[in-house]
Amino acid sequence: MFAEPSPVDPSEPDLYWSGHSGWATLPSIVIGIVISATLMLGAEYLSEWTQLHDEWAAFAAFWMILFCWAGMAIVWTYRSASFVYRLTPKTLYSDFGMLYGPTPPIPLASITNVTCRASALRRLFGVGSVMVVSEGRAPLRLRGIFQPERFAEAILKAAGKTT
Repeated sequence: MFAEPSPVDPSEPDLYWSGHSGWATLPSIVIGIVISATLMLGAEYLSEWTQLHDEWAAFAAFWMILFCWAGMAIVWTYRSASFVYRLTPKTLYSDFGMLYGPTPPIPLASITNVTCRASALRRLFGVGSVMVVSEGRAPLRLRGIFQPERFAEAILKAAGKTT
């Protein structure tokens, strides 16, 4: 249907550039704090459930929480450094880093719909995802975007789909 666009043309101007925002980590930080506090304050109940001595249950809870925070920090760092979304006058490019396969660019002429999605907690922090639907391919979800409505409007405007 539509020809695949040529590789990234450095002379093509950027209309909008975005990536995984640091603000997108805040909802999971809030949830992590609540779970961490619940586990640490509930170490006494954990000791009854696991049949461990109180000190050993607190020790186990501490290390479990520490490993979870370290894992989440790795995920946040990877997403912040690797997720890149670039909008040009003809094409929408997305890159999710070396852990994901390459994502073919989307010609703006093939875009049929663009929507924003966000959970209530993410909406509170002003972050969400943008779903891009185009002809002949699966929908593309661009996540972790600060003010996703602005990015969605920029895509629709560049594609000539706004009134």
